Amino acid sequence: MEDEIKKGKTPNFAKSNNKRDLAKNDVIAQALNYSVGVPEDAQGPNFFYPIDTTAGKCIYGITSDDSQMGQFSQSILGAVESMMPILNSAGIQVPNTSTTFDLSKVDFSTTAYYKKNGVTPKTKYSAGTPYLKYQVKVDGLPDLFECDSNVCNLERLQRAWKLIAKTCVGIKKPF
Repeated sequence: MEDEIKKGKTPNFAKSNNKRDLAKNDVIAQALNYSVGVPEDAQGPNFFYPIDTTAGKCIYGITSDDSQMGQFSQSILGAVESMMPILNSAGIQVPNTSTTFDLSKVDFSTTAYYKKNGVTPKTKYSAGTPYLKYQVKVDGLPDLFECDSNVCNLERLQRAWKLIAKTCVGIKKPF
């Protein structure tokens, strides 16, 4: 790392912090982070950050920091991506695992909100615990926007997606 600093390069940890700073100061990144139940200010191991928001573009990415949880998330994502050709040839549909999302190519008129009720599996030492989660589905985006009702509430989630749709205009499909 000292060699990188001496050569005038930005060390890897600074690049990660730059993404974190960009996310912390970007209202769309904050809304996306809220939608998946991670800290809005990008202080968790995984977070959304802006890639290109110039000239009507609305491109965001997901990144992970170097913590154990962040590394685990990246390894799972990498494993799924490497298996995609095999899974697709076998006819198995796998959700989009892309880490980059162009929100200007999304049809926000299809935004739908769902409540998911369930019970966590009981274990040898505990009974199952009921839960309520909120899920947001939008045509053109993967089904990863889900958060626990203990972390987010439906009204604020709806305001977040209205803000995203207003800022990242998206496309209008004829039907």
